Amino acid sequence: MIEFARHIPSLTTWRIIVLVVPALLAAQAGIARGQISEPVDVSRVREGVELLADVEDGAFAFDDEGFYWFCQFLRDNPDVFATSNCASDSAVPWRYLMERPSDYRGEEVCIEGRLLREQPEYEVRSRPGLGRLRQIDLGESGSQAIATLVLVDPPPTARRKSLVRTRAFFVKVRSFRSEAGVEGAGPLLVARSFEVIQPAAGGGASERRAPDGRQILMAMAGVTFTLFLLVVMMRRRAGAVASGDQEPRRERLITGTREDFEWLDDGADPPDDGPRPQA
Repeated sequence: MIEFARHIPSLTTWRIIVLVVPALLAAQAGIARGQISEPVDVSRVREGVELLADVEDGAFAFDDEGFYWFCQFLRDNPDVFATSNCASDSAVPWRYLMERPSDYRGEEVCIEGRLLREQPEYEVRSRPGLGRLRQIDLGESGSQAIATLVLVDPPPTARRKSLVRTRAFFVKVRSFRSEAGVEGAGPLLVARSFEVIQPAAGGGASERRAPDGRQILMAMAGVTFTLFLLVVMMRRRAGAVASGDQEPRRERLITGTREDFEWLDDGADPPDDGPRPQA
């Protein structure tokens, strides 16, 4: 009996291990599965797909009911695209979306590209319940197409030219006109956010972090000190020039010596300093 009692703690420990370890493994498997959410059930987006049936490809505007429906769908269903992760080999080439938009319209796709620019977030006045939207433009290597990605959640911080990837709903092919006047087209998609696959190697001058207040104060102090030194040097130089101008005047005042006036005591004629004018 005593010997059995000695083994009770060890039995309890093994029982805990047997019960807890499988639960932990199952939880980790669930987390792993949650990292890439399950594909969206087609029946949940059937209404949005029907609204996109008459959408016009190649138009610049995307003020379409189907577009707003998918934005609202992501807003009302946080479980959809809970994570933006998707496998790299599942990324759909842009040309597929542009060549056959009807085959992908309203469907979930994985898309990746280089971050070109982020537009300021905005609200649609006619749809107050939609919330704030963010619009970003993506570029693709070897192509002049620009993909427009509309996000319902704040995206992570990413520098220009970073490689990003996301899961999104394809809406249509949209035309655009760049600031340089170049016209083109690209896919329009609605997503929750995106993930940065490859950060940009380096930022240009326009992408560097703006100086903080301390750096500005140090720069101002440096400029002030430099100006102070210049003023001191200029004042010293001005004083040296002024003293140099006064020295010759002192010399002219004391040029007369005793030898010059000895002729008065001797009664001699004054020294001949040269011809004198005739009276």
